[in-house]
Order: sequence, then C-alpha cells, then structure tokens
Amino acid sequence: MGTKSRNFFNKIKTSKNFYRFFILFFLLLIFILLIITSFNIYYNKYSFQNSMISFLEMNSKNIFSIDNIHIFSSATAQNTSTNSSWNLNIHQYSDIAIYINNHANDYFTPENTIKSLTINNIKFNHDVNGTPNIFYKDVYNFGKYVKDDNNIIYNDLEYSIIPATDTISYDKPQLYSTCSNPITLSYINSDIKQNYNILDNTISLDGSILKKCNIPLSAIENSISFTINLTNNLDKLFKANVYIDIPLSTATDSIYEGKIIQNNNRENLFKFYTFDT
Repeated sequence: MGTKSRNFFNKIKTSKNFYRFFILFFLLLIFILLIITSFNIYYNKYSFQNSMISFLEMNSKNIFSIDNIHIFSSATAQNTSTNSSWNLNIHQYSDIAIYINNHANDYFTPENTIKSLTINNIKFNHDVNGTPNIFYKDVYNFGKYVKDDNNIIYNDLEYSIIPATDTISYDKPQLYSTCSNPITLSYINSDIKQNYNILDNTISLDGSILKKCNIPLSAIENSISFTINLTNNLDKLFKANVYIDIPLSTATDSIYEGKIIQNNNRENLFKFYTFDT
C-alpha cells in the first residue's frame, strides 16, 4: 500500500476517533447537566418544604389578628352659592376603624405587645370618578367629614407606640402598646362632581346628595388594600395584608339614604403572620 493510501486511511481513522470523542463528550455533558438539574429541583423542593414547615411552625400560635373592622360611609358637598341655587363640589368619605386583637386576655407580655407599627403598600383597586386618598383620622372626628391635607398618607404611615399607662393624643397617629385603641383611617374620594348646579330649597349634606346629583354608585365603587406591619417586644415582625370594600350599599340599605354603617366581625378576619428578622 502506498504512502498516500496509508495517509488517507489514517485520516479516516483519526476523523472517526474524533467523532467518537465528540459524541462521548456531548453525552457526558448532557449527563452532568441532568445531574445538576435534578439536584437543583430536589434542593429547591427541599428548601421550599423546609421554609413552609418553618413558616407554619412560626405561625402555629395566633398572636395578632384583625377580628373587627367598623366603617361609616357617607358623603358631603361644598357649596359656593346661596339661597335655593347650589353650586356643589361633591365628596364621598368612609371612616374606617381597625381593631387589632392581641389575644392577651388582659395578660400582657413582650410577645403580645408591640413596639412599632406602620401601614404601607396602599392601593386603590378600581378607577372611579373623583380623586381618592387615604388620611389618618382622629377618632373623635369619626363619622364626620374632615379633610386635613396634613394627614394624607402618600406612601406609608408610621404610628408612635405609647405605653398603656400614658395618654394618647388622638389627633396624631398613636397606638397603645397593648393594641387597646383602634387604627383609624379615612377614605375620601374628592370632587366626584365639581361646580354642579342644582335648584332646590333644601339639600342634606350626607349620602343623599349623591342621589340628588345623579351620581350612580357604580361610578364610585372602590376597594382599598394595604399592609400593616408590626413588631412586638420580642423583635418579631408580623404582617397582615388588609383588603376593604368601600361600603355603599347592602341588601337592605344604601348610602343614598344618608349613610351606611358596616361592622365586619369575624375571628381572624385578617391574620398577622410572622417572618424571620
């Protein structure tokens, strides 16, 4: 066999060896990737299971919950005319009182008393006629239309925590460490209609103004959501995600009649869950 023939066959043999090596390398690479993928799936599943077990163990005890939310809904208007001619800017408002149950039964410990509380992640969940905002509400003005732009909540609201033996100033966001006073907020939807002219001898500055000014409830239906974050005196962080429909009507009543009063009472209406800090 000539030299050229031998070189030709050597090249074929080398090509076959390279091809075999490449196939083996490719299969080995796939095998390694399968092992890594299987390990990651198992590890993530194991980590998730452990985190869920840890979360459930941390929250096996019901330390803080919201069992009662009281809401007063009505409306009002600002008048710029006199006598029987009215030029109105119309606002709807709902005052909200949120009661935190610390399940203390008058036996207060570092676990069921708090050292900080903030409200954040505030959202309005529907597009409505008007301009909705959330305000801090002085409990002594609960059920009255009071719009104080100094109390508007833009991003978050931080409460000052007051010892149970001290006195609270309700014109400021303050809360007893024992959670014995409610969180009070006011939802105000301003300027639903502006400069609305109406001829009438008498009007009532309450929810009936909405009907008199031809404002359908569907145009102002809204809900709000936010997160309440509290830290107890063991430095554990608790969070509750709260969702509230603004009450405008019930099966038997309507804000068109003047006002709506709603009491939401249920054990663990919203529960606080603790997280590692």
